[in-house]
Amino acid sequence: MLKTEFVAQIASRYNINQAEAQKWLAAVLDSVEDGLARDGKLNLRGFGSFAVYEKKGRRGVHPQSGEPLDIPPARTVKFSPSDSFKSLVNDPLYEKIIKN
Repeated sequence: MLKTEFVAQIASRYNINQAEAQKWLAAVLDSVEDGLARDGKLNLRGFGSFAVYEKKGRRGVHPQSGEPLDIPPARTVKFSPSDSFKSLVNDPLYEKIIKN
């Protein structure tokens, strides 16, 4: 699903216009970013948790030339779904909904 489709779904579900849905989505995403920047983690009970993760630097190979190169350390975000969210995704009924 694309962001525009997601905004349209929010607008339809909550009977608001798409501009208002876009504002609410932006507010939620900004809050997630702020929480991760401030605390390095965000837990949403029943959905999952986001956490900043430090990746170590390593040696790699340039895909075109085959030359070795150093990949510097970097931060990334990991998402761990809650048990209830995993159960929902693994429900056979959920698979039928996705295919339609």
